[in-house]
Amino acid sequence: MNQMQRSNKSATTPTTWIVTVIVVLGFGVLLLTVSPSYYGVRTVCLSQLKQVDLSSIEYSSDYDDRMPLAWDWIEVGTPYLKSPVIYHCPEARGAYGYAYNSKLSGVSYGKIAHPQSNVAFYDSTTLTRDAADPVSSLPSPGRHRGSDSVTFLDGHAKSIRVPGQQLDEILKNPG
Repeated sequence: MNQMQRSNKSATTPTTWIVTVIVVLGFGVLLLTVSPSYYGVRTVCLSQLKQVDLSSIEYSSDYDDRMPLAWDWIEVGTPYLKSPVIYHCPEARGAYGYAYNSKLSGVSYGKIAHPQSNVAFYDSTTLTRDAADPVSSLPSPGRHRGSDSVTFLDGHAKSIRVPGQQLDEILKNPG
């Protein structure tokens, strides 16, 4: 009887491994099919917003180191982009969906002390063309599964998920 118990244990071990491998593979396939829709739109938005940010940096280098003005930042930035579609957040459903930090309007890029901590463009609840405000229209909760896309003056982009009270600590004003 002792021999039978051993053979039963050894027979169940390979079966367990096979079932485990099948479950892991099934979970992997499920993740591959869900991931593009889960992360895809947020990634597209972040990429588009980064291109908008870089276009404003290029603009400022062509115009005496001055950042675009708040009321026509899309108009002046469009020649630096491949397509104006980039100004439309994919989650905004046909509207624009991005805003410009109005505190940067006409400011000399070279005089900004900490470009890495100064927000330039971001997801916005204001869905009109050339939306601009002092980073007061950031959607809460975020538009992309609770996260918002934000770019900074040094050209980096970030997806953030922040409760409103901590927002001031992350989104610094130009200085």
